Amino acid sequence: MAETVVLFVLQKLCKLVAQESYKLVVAKVNLLKGLHEGFQDIQLELESIQAFLKDADSRAADDGRSNEGVKTSTILEAQS
Repeated sequence: MAETVVLFVLQKLCKLVAQESYKLVVAKVNLLKGLHEGFQDIQLELESIQAFLKDADSRAADDGRSNEGVKTSTILEAQS
């Protein structure tokens, strides 16, 4: 009798542990997916900034201006 009760409790406990473990794994996977998407967004933003700065440097070189002035004006434009 006691053995049957213990076996029943152990089965229920194992099922509960398995369910909670699955929930934790799913939550971690979703967290990692969101993190990956966040890094992709940051990468795209940095690539856009890099392209903008290359364009600004190229325009400055065409105008004969120094790069320091372009960098300073670019920073000031980005802050406003």
